[in-house]
Amino acid sequence: MTPNRTFFAAALVGSALLAPTAFAADGHVTYVADVSTYDRPLVMAASDRGIVFIGPNGELFRGFHHNQTAPDGVDQTFLWVEDIDRDDEVEFIGAGSPSFVVDSNADPMWGIASGCTQFFVGDFIDDRNVEVLCRNERSVEVYSFDGQMYFEWSGGGWNFGTCHADDYDDDNQLEMYCELTSGNHLQFDFEYAEPEEQEGPYDPTNSPGVDRSQAQAAAQGERELRMGSQSVTVTYSGGIVLSAGGTQIATVSVPTSNIYSATTADLDGNGTPELYVGGDDAVFVISNTGELIATVPANPSSFSREARVEVRSATANGLENSDRDAVVGVIEGEIDRISRCYSDRMGSDQFTRVGTMLYELSVGESGRVSSSQKRHSGLRNSSIESCVEGVLEGLTFSPATGGSGVVNVTLNFDFVDTP
Repeated sequence: MTPNRTFFAAALVGSALLAPTAFAADGHVTYVADVSTYDRPLVMAASDRGIVFIGPNGELFRGFHHNQTAPDGVDQTFLWVEDIDRDDEVEFIGAGSPSFVVDSNADPMWGIASGCTQFFVGDFIDDRNVEVLCRNERSVEVYSFDGQMYFEWSGGGWNFGTCHADDYDDDNQLEMYCELTSGNHLQFDFEYAEPEEQEGPYDPTNSPGVDRSQAQAAAQGERELRMGSQSVTVTYSGGIVLSAGGTQIATVSVPTSNIYSATTADLDGNGTPELYVGGDDAVFVISNTGELIATVPANPSSFSREARVEVRSATANGLENSDRDAVVGVIEGEIDRISRCYSDRMGSDQFTRVGTMLYELSVGESGRVSSSQKRHSGLRNSSIESCVEGVLEGLTFSPATGGSGVVNVTLNFDFVDTP
């Protein structure tokens, strides 16, 4: 049967997500969503291996690897989708090894390398803000949305089972209850420094808890893509099969044994959305004409990370040659060394931030930098800052005319991933 290309293109305006409802430990891409912002068109795909961000034309943008640690039967999936910083855009919060917070632009905010058995997201200290709770076998930590630690507890004598969080005592802040192997339960009320053991088990069935994860809700969606009164059903039968009203529209051959999720997005801005389908360790991007545009790997542990550092601006005063191009040229001559400061850190911490750094350099009569002062750093990483400072202090500009001169330089730090 010849596909009805016109109907297919129109029907892909809607979107839906396919079952299953949990993250299987097998590399299945069980959640895909259009997460485009005003400045960056992206689709995010998640599996038990981590999260992957896809840009226009089906190219990989970034990925963050992750091993799922939450035990079977825990109410929430490993991935939370919440606006935790109140900027009207969602963030992605992952509980596992490592644990992480990534913003809607795919910029890493912070991470916990040692990981968390469970994450909870909500107001634990009654400040009308959203905090992140990380719990492990014998430790509990509460962080602000930007990674500042508000609460820390660790202790022996108790063996945790499953934990749940809710406002159990109606005081407008959340508490956490954890099952104990003794048959009792442990209550964490974050108004106090220490938890209390309570007699008997607790019954969380009457409380909805704080798991508002959009990922979990979306994974229970319908298997249809809709446009007005028309709908297209996505199934798998030796390939991705699209049908409407019981009539097959198109079949797309893909290297997968099944499909697990789907969404539509117009990332290239041409007015026609493409279809993004999650399969086995990959996302398949299909055009409005039913053709396979790209196959995007979805196992971030196999990606290579490329640091991208550039001179955003540079100005000089009091030098024999204060021309911007001359000043920028001196700094760019050492940009590879500055990039290594950044890439070396990313090798040990995949959640190293992106951002800008601003330094003020004092230049002497010889043209050499005599001292430097950090004015701003969006990276908030002392090891990168000290490494960059060492490179900048080794620069030589044209001599200062009045005994001393000043150079102000702003560096931009960013990165992309490649399969």
